[in-house]
Amino acid sequence: MPERGDRAVAERWISGWAERADRGLALDLVISSSSDGTVMGEVGVTPSPASLELGWWVGADHRGQGLASAAASLVAGWARRSYPGTRLVARIPAGALASAGVARACGLHPGPPSGDVLIWSG
Repeated sequence: MPERGDRAVAERWISGWAERADRGLALDLVISSSSDGTVMGEVGVTPSPASLELGWWVGADHRGQGLASAAASLVAGWARRSYPGTRLVARIPAGALASAGVARACGLHPGPPSGDVLIWSG
């Protein structure tokens, strides 16, 4: 996931989805408006040797509408069906209450902190 949340970083991240998918590095899906195609965010999953990491972001103008929870829950369900028995995790900065709510909506539970990040899993 992009580390900074500005538009230019988001556009570069979205433009690289095909290469990441082709190389098996990640599955990234854009969250967009069905009426006009406006990009509102992204949700994705990245494989690692021991787990699948779930991540998401939503643009500031579209937060608070349940978009991240809905999109991340759909991807989490797909990941659990497609990779049964594989641990699903999300790395969430401590104090990121909205992201913690998204993780809960996906059925993830907080684990021990790793620096300033909580590892949610389920």
